[in-house]
Amino acid sequence: MNKLNIKFLLFAALLPFSNLLAQKTIPDNVTFAAESISHALSEMKMSEKLFTDKTYHVQKSKSDNLAAFVTQVVYEYLNELGYKTTFDGKVADKENDLFLRIIEPMLILDVKGGNRKLDGEFILLLYSIEAGKINWGEEYPVKFEGEDSVKGRSIKQLNRSAPDFLRIEKKTIFSGKKLEKVLAATVAGIITYLLYSVRG
Repeated sequence: MNKLNIKFLLFAALLPFSNLLAQKTIPDNVTFAAESISHALSEMKMSEKLFTDKTYHVQKSKSDNLAAFVTQVVYEYLNELGYKTTFDGKVADKENDLFLRIIEPMLILDVKGGNRKLDGEFILLLYSIEAGKINWGEEYPVKFEGEDSVKGRSIKQLNRSAPDFLRIEKKTIFSGKKLEKVLAATVAGIITYLLYSVRG
């Protein structure tokens, strides 16, 4: 076997590995949605609307799984920015601290032809309490969206650990499957090797 054939076979073998590495960067539905919400909060410059000297009490909705998910993402986002936060009712000073609540969340997740699209919105309610009553409040509408290619990932992989509102129910595997790519590269390598070996 000459040097040219060895180089070609090595190149053909490397193609499937590059495809495998690319596939690892495609997030599952939970990560995809969380990243989209965090990006929307960054785009609306949420940090400019908050005070660094306040503690934010993020209140979870117990009746709505989507609201609970969005609330958790907002809570983690604030923590990453370094704000003082408590979660769901652990209140130290009701008179001076501020409250955050997620209301009216909506989310649509769809996959067609190997492309995943997410559209959603919610209202972030920021308010204070004085003498047991709401003293001040502001509503911030938040729209979030995302789109990416999920070719090479199965529905099962995308749905991994996803709650019902983030699950895709189609039982299909998108084009660009890992096995097909490995097989195509292997067949191409064998055919090329045979052509060169016959000529030699």
